[in-house]
Amino acid sequence: MDSLYHIQQYIQQSIRRNSSDVDFILQAPDQQDEGVWKYEHLRQFCLELNDLTVRLQKECLPETCSQMTATEQWIFLCAAHKNPKEFPAID
Repeated sequence: MDSLYHIQQYIQQSIRRNSSDVDFILQAPDQQDEGVWKYEHLRQFCLELNDLTVRLQKECLPETCSQMTATEQWIFLCAAHKNPKEFPAID
Protein backbone atom coordinates (compact mmCIF):
# COMPACT_ATOMS: atom_id res chain seq x y z
CA MET A 1 0.00 0.00 0.00
CA ASP A 2 1.23 3.43 -0.95
CA SER A 3 0.58 5.51 2.15
CA LEU A 4 -0.38 5.28 5.80
CA TYR A 5 -3.83 6.61 4.91
CA HIS A 6 -4.42 3.63 2.60
CA ILE A 7 -3.44 1.23 5.36
CA GLN A 8 -5.75 2.92 7.86
CA GLN A 9 -8.58 2.88 5.34
CA TYR A 10 -7.98 -0.81 4.57
CA ILE A 11 -8.06 -1.71 8.28
CA GLN A 12 -11.26 0.29 8.86
CA GLN A 13 -12.95 -1.32 5.85
CA SER A 14 -11.94 -4.76 7.13
CA ILE A 15 -13.50 -3.95 10.51
CA ARG A 16 -16.72 -2.70 8.87
CA ARG A 17 -16.87 -5.80 6.66
CA ASN A 18 -17.01 -8.15 9.64
CA SER A 19 -15.82 -6.90 13.02
CA SER A 20 -15.90 -10.41 14.50
CA ASP A 21 -13.44 -11.84 11.92
CA VAL A 22 -10.32 -10.88 13.85
CA ASP A 23 -8.03 -13.17 11.83
CA PHE A 24 -8.98 -11.39 8.60
CA ILE A 25 -8.64 -7.94 10.17
CA LEU A 26 -5.15 -8.71 11.48
CA GLN A 27 -3.89 -10.39 8.29
CA ALA A 28 -1.52 -8.00 6.51
CA PRO A 29 -1.77 -7.64 2.73
CA ASP A 30 1.11 -9.04 0.66
CA GLN A 31 4.26 -6.90 0.63
CA GLN A 32 3.07 -4.82 3.60
CA ASP A 33 5.77 -3.77 6.07
CA GLU A 34 5.02 -5.57 9.36
CA GLY A 35 6.07 -2.66 11.59
CA VAL A 36 3.85 -0.18 9.74
CA TRP A 37 0.97 -2.69 9.82
CA LYS A 38 1.26 -3.11 13.60
CA TYR A 39 1.60 0.65 14.09
CA GLU A 40 -1.59 1.32 12.11
CA HIS A 41 -3.46 -1.29 14.16
CA LEU A 42 -2.33 0.44 17.36
CA ARG A 43 -3.56 3.76 15.97
CA GLN A 44 -6.93 2.20 15.15
CA PHE A 45 -7.12 0.73 18.64
CA CYS A 46 -6.52 4.20 20.14
CA LEU A 47 -9.21 5.75 17.92
CA GLU A 48 -11.75 3.18 19.08
CA LEU A 49 -10.63 3.44 22.70
CA ASN A 50 -11.28 7.20 22.54
CA ASP A 51 -14.86 6.52 21.44
CA LEU A 52 -15.33 4.07 24.31
CA THR A 53 -13.90 6.56 26.82
CA VAL A 54 -16.35 9.23 25.72
CA ARG A 55 -19.29 6.82 25.99
CA LEU A 56 -18.29 5.77 29.50
CA GLN A 57 -18.05 9.31 30.86
CA LYS A 58 -20.97 10.98 32.57
CA GLU A 59 -23.01 13.42 30.55
CA CYS A 60 -21.87 16.97 31.15
CA LEU A 61 -24.73 19.28 32.11
CA PRO A 62 -24.59 22.85 33.48
CA GLU A 63 -25.50 21.42 36.91
CA THR A 64 -22.70 18.83 36.89
CA CYS A 65 -20.04 20.78 34.96
CA SER A 66 -20.38 24.25 36.41
CA GLN A 67 -17.00 25.48 35.15
CA MET A 68 -15.07 24.93 31.98
CA THR A 69 -11.48 24.33 33.06
CA ALA A 70 -8.18 23.44 31.44
CA THR A 71 -6.52 22.55 34.76
CA GLU A 72 -7.34 23.21 38.39
CA GLN A 73 -5.59 26.57 38.03
CA TRP A 74 -7.00 27.66 34.64
CA ILE A 75 -10.69 28.49 34.23
CA PHE A 76 -12.18 29.55 30.89
CA LEU A 77 -14.11 32.82 30.92
CA CYS A 78 -16.76 34.04 28.48
CA ALA A 79 -15.54 37.25 26.83
CA ALA A 80 -18.97 38.13 25.41
CA HIS A 81 -19.83 40.06 28.59
CA LYS A 82 -18.56 43.47 29.69
CA ASN A 83 -16.73 41.73 32.53
CA PRO A 84 -15.68 38.18 31.55
CA LYS A 85 -17.69 35.54 33.44
CA GLU A 86 -17.28 31.87 34.26
CA PHE A 87 -19.58 29.59 32.32
CA PRO A 88 -20.54 25.90 32.34
CA ALA A 89 -18.85 23.47 29.99
CA ILE A 90 -22.17 22.92 28.25
CA ASP A 91 -24.42 25.92 28.03
